[in-house]
Amino acid sequence: MAILSKNINKIQPDIIALVETEHATQEDIVQLSEEFPAYEFRILDGYMMIGVKGHIKNITYVIEEYSHDINFVEMEIANGPLLVALTDTFQKPTMDKRKTLGTVLQLVSERNVDLIVGDFNTPYESVHFRNFETDYNSFHDYGQGFSATWPFGIPLLEIDQIYTVKTLSPILLQKFYYNVSDHAMLVGYFK
Repeated sequence: MAILSKNINKIQPDIIALVETEHATQEDIVQLSEEFPAYEFRILDGYMMIGVKGHIKNITYVIEEYSHDINFVEMEIANGPLLVALTDTFQKPTMDKRKTLGTVLQLVSERNVDLIVGDFNTPYESVHFRNFETDYNSFHDYGQGFSATWPFGIPLLEIDQIYTVKTLSPILLQKFYYNVSDHAMLVGYFK
């Protein structure tokens, strides 16, 4: 919570999207809401959490067991309405990532999602992400330096991704590492 609060104060993001938050509590939501009254915070299904500098209008949760969790969050921020997909795809040695990522892409495309964020448990270099490039921009090329977001152990992988719909332009992707997670924190700027 201290790291999250410090970064919200420093960066003042419009959207805070977290996956793998199985330890988040309602007390955390109350604390964040009191500390940052301009934001609306919610714990989402699938062990995710969202903070919006504005208003959350609707949340739709989609799960395919042993494949993926996605929360579709409709929100109103200062620049207007936005639809964000928070996703966490599962990792198993026998999993068909082509099918999983294809299903995620189909679901976000059907809903006209503006921003896709999450842990895909699949390296950016995977051929299956190339299908996203038709309708979405990856933040990958806007990063600074080392691209891995899962830096512990071998191999080092860029498994956490941010994509924007083609009408939104990525500007910068920053990564920060903290000893509270085995994933980097991504901060994406877009216009």
